[in-house]
Amino acid sequence: MQSPRHDVLVVGAGLAGLNAARLLHEAGLDVLVLEREPQVGGRVRTDTVDGFTLDHGFQLLNPAYPAARRTWSYPTLDLRPLRAGIRVARDDRSPVTLLDPRQEIGSLLGSTRTVLGAALAAPWRLGAFGTYVGLCGYLRPQRLR
Repeated sequence: MQSPRHDVLVVGAGLAGLNAARLLHEAGLDVLVLEREPQVGGRVRTDTVDGFTLDHGFQLLNPAYPAARRTWSYPTLDLRPLRAGIRVARDDRSPVTLLDPRQEIGSLLGSTRTVLGAALAAPWRLGAFGTYVGLCGYLRPQRLR
């Protein structure tokens, strides 16, 4: 028995692999995509666990990228801006939302009060985080280690 033959083998079903496979297929090539995980998407994947939405990785899509415009239909993607922050879920109390104070100017005091009131972090840790956030605006990334 002869094994199947393909023109191209794409390893990885993340955004890059899937897009490469699509373009190669559209060019008339026989493409096989291999992925070790049980689902496609690579680092750009969302799971739902116990009713919570969990995004994997940290991905940004700049809609101004010409290649992205050629590749995806933005209206189909239904893109929307998201506020920078996290939502902390706890078993014993209601969830707490923490916003990035560098982008949400009015949220710095509100988020700090929420964190202190919810005892999510010790005050000295909040102070250390505030110092770090402040330094992020002034130091080169290499100096923030």
